[in-house]
Amino acid sequence: MRFPAWVRYLVIGALAIGAYFLLPTGGVQQGVLYLVIGAASVTAVVLGTRAHKPDRRTGWYLIAAGQAAFVLADLIWYAYAFLVEGGTPFPSFADILYLAGYPLTALGLLELMRFSRRISERDGVIDAGIIAAGVGLLAWQFLMAPVVTDSSQTVFARLVSVAYPVMDVLLLAVAARVAFAPGVRTPAYRIIMLALVGSLVADGAYSVVSLHGGYYDGHLLDAGWLLSYVLFGVAALHPAMRRLSEHAADDVPTLSRHRLALLTGALLLAPAVLTLRAAMGWEVDVAALAIGSSLLFLLVVMRMRGLVRRLESSARALRSRGEELQIANEVKDLFLTAVSHELRTPLSVVLGASSTLELDEGALSPEDRRDILDSLGRNARKLDALVSDLLDLDRLTRGLVKVDRRPLDLGALLREVLEESQAGRERTVNVETDGARVAADVSMIRRLVENLLANAVRHTAPGTPIWLRARSAGGGALIMVEDAGPGVPDAEKEKIFQAFQQGEGAPSHSPGVGVGLSLVARFAELHGGRAWVEDRRGGGASFRVFLPAGAPAEAPSMSGAST
Repeated sequence: MRFPAWVRYLVIGALAIGAYFLLPTGGVQQGVLYLVIGAASVTAVVLGTRAHKPDRRTGWYLIAAGQAAFVLADLIWYAYAFLVEGGTPFPSFADILYLAGYPLTALGLLELMRFSRRISERDGVIDAGIIAAGVGLLAWQFLMAPVVTDSSQTVFARLVSVAYPVMDVLLLAVAARVAFAPGVRTPAYRIIMLALVGSLVADGAYSVVSLHGGYYDGHLLDAGWLLSYVLFGVAALHPAMRRLSEHAADDVPTLSRHRLALLTGALLLAPAVLTLRAAMGWEVDVAALAIGSSLLFLLVVMRMRGLVRRLESSARALRSRGEELQIANEVKDLFLTAVSHELRTPLSVVLGASSTLELDEGALSPEDRRDILDSLGRNARKLDALVSDLLDLDRLTRGLVKVDRRPLDLGALLREVLEESQAGRERTVNVETDGARVAADVSMIRRLVENLLANAVRHTAPGTPIWLRARSAGGGALIMVEDAGPGVPDAEKEKIFQAFQQGEGAPSHSPGVGVGLSLVARFAELHGGRAWVEDRRGGGASFRVFLPAGAPAEAPSMSGAST
């Protein structure tokens, strides 16, 4: 069985670290092995990037450059230690390279994470700032302040000494930002975080030990840096490294218990520093504590402001959702009431007429029987139209309706619909056409005209004239159903084409269910057209539907004049 490259590299690296501590402390062999482990890390990062080809390769190459800077600094360190009498001077060019490795590594991490983990997300930036400020205050009090006040060193030496903990705080802030960013925690991500932990822990321990002159080549602290070298190489060789550069799901960041514990610990560092220095009898740097505490306070206020805004936004969303649910519930009640009314009336007529015919023993005249049968047919057709509208709306909502385009003579269709409709026998309906033709779904356009005609009859008084018109217009055709009734108020001209919505003037004797006009609009849209209503010149309403002649075309202006 052949193990993956990252597993083999991890095992070899672990064995090499173990061998490092078995070699003579401070010897040349130990120094050479240290350099080999570091150089192998740089090589592994470069080879892993070239092999896996992630989308954001720049980040990996920046990390490789940071590790290379550390390796070159190690090389200079050991060269001084083994080849120059008196050991490594301080500061030296090695320190410049060591300090350069931190920002390179930090930039690489930010480059890797900025697309996949929303690196600019505000809460994570503030939380990283809180941790950096807390640890920075601690580092100042115990690591930087003693160096700054040490007059035995040159100014440049003191600046270099202070720069090390500053860079550690910078890398810690970036690590915290990456840790707090939402996204999938891939194996490569976890390995990188372990590498950062190893490096930061070793740096912090080195700073404390070196203040008392307790560090030497081959010290146990070297394990942290060596482990960091190996783990960066393992992360780059792992196949999951490609996913670090991919766009992650838009996860909502949460204030987990671990995150809250880290933030609480960072906030408690200021009083802990004050208490510790007072207990040890050391002078308290009041100015540093005041600045650090003020910064932490401002960051916490900003964080609380973000939390309050999020809560307010959630509350508004809940209120809005509650209002929407209330409106939906009211619409449902109105719909059920309307449907029950629309079903009950024709159904009662059908039941009554059928009962009359069933109980008839020859007493009814032929004319009475004919009237009853006409009533049965008329109300059965009403029921059929209502059920068809509801079924069509359901099919449209679920995307089950397809347009079957065929050549269609709109004038002939208008006349057929009128002949089959009861409106033709109850109203004066005029049909006007200029021979307009389109490629359309015949059954849909038939239903569209039927619904517009039924709507005109429903919302106008008996005897009100109605016009059915079809004419060529703008690369297509225009269907118009007009009446001389009360018209449609401007505030309702868009609303009435929505499902289960009706105008203010819906007749109480037959209010409808608010489906017919919504189907008109949906059928028109399926053909690449649209439906709207205008005021008819001379009074009344002019319902219009534009249909492209074939492929969708631009509809004429809704503000065109009515005839």
